[in-house]
Amino acid sequence: MEFKLKALQGELGEVLEKIIRTKPLVLVEEEEKEKQLWLEPDYLYIQELGLCIYSGIICLYYEQIEDYEVDCSLYIFYSETGEEIYSEIGSSLPVCLSNYYHCLGQEKTQDEIEKLNCTYFFNKGKFLHEKVISRKSFELKGEIDI
Repeated sequence: MEFKLKALQGELGEVLEKIIRTKPLVLVEEEEKEKQLWLEPDYLYIQELGLCIYSGIICLYYEQIEDYEVDCSLYIFYSETGEEIYSEIGSSLPVCLSNYYHCLGQEKTQDEIEKLNCTYFFNKGKFLHEKVISRKSFELKGEIDI
């Protein structure tokens, strides 16, 4: 499904949000019972940048309750080969993209960012499993519904 980034702020964004909430997140990383990184199985592809963008959450382990609690949300940008390029905690996607462009030494207006061509891939974590997790030195631990 191809569209402009701005469409995520409207009805399309609401529909995608409902679909996403029905899918379990994929545990991509776990650090010695201190922190977990969970990502949505599907991703947004920005053609102009060649980026696969995942949304997710970081959970921290709390001794008092002997369980994990959601700490923050984040976006992680991967190359088409699965290399992590950029990540940002707590910002909206347009802000993350603006900051990413700034890191590249480029400035983009909000209007320019909203006009980026995007494709949303419903691939059930295939990219994560084949390109990202296979590059890491840990095993897939499971899935979680939120």
